[in-house]
Amino acid sequence: MTDPSTVTYPLRTPALYWPLFGALCAMAAVALALVLWAGPVGIGATAIPVVVLCLLPVVFLAGTPTYRVPRGSALELLPDRVRTPGKGGPVDLPLDGLTIELTNQLVRTTVLAIPVASIERGVLLTFRSPHGVARISTLCLQDRAWQRGLLLDLEALVRGDRPLGPRPEPVLATPVDAQLAPYVARVEEELED
Repeated sequence: MTDPSTVTYPLRTPALYWPLFGALCAMAAVALALVLWAGPVGIGATAIPVVVLCLLPVVFLAGTPTYRVPRGSALELLPDRVRTPGKGGPVDLPLDGLTIELTNQLVRTTVLAIPVASIERGVLLTFRSPHGVARISTLCLQDRAWQRGLLLDLEALVRGDRPLGPRPEPVLATPVDAQLAPYVARVEEELED
């Protein structure tokens, strides 16, 4: 039976994670097959690109553990600890001595060394405790709209307040909407007449 003071954020591995891994494996397999087909004559100039392509899936898996979670896992906020998913099962990190680091993840896109876009890709949560370290990305939340609620709940937990649980981000009026409000009201009045 779950404690009513436990707040649970269901997690999942991002949808494109495994297809991307599959594409990297396919590229490695094609590169290796081309070298094997060409025989010893074709290995000379292509050795370095083939080795790089063959190592890409391994590097991808080694470099992205914060985006992989076991099926059916969850991030649980309890009154006295945080429970995160781990390789061998849930990892309990007591609040006593726990520090939580938040790192915004940005993808910067450039064209000819000119920055053209910065795209937010979630927040990396690092939980450090004398009992261990756990890292997880907010991209693993089942609903990405829960990110703000999770960050507010972590802040509440550190303060000693009760977290509220998963909730969607509120939809706020944009400044443009606020500027147009008098005109919209006037049009609505005229339509009613």
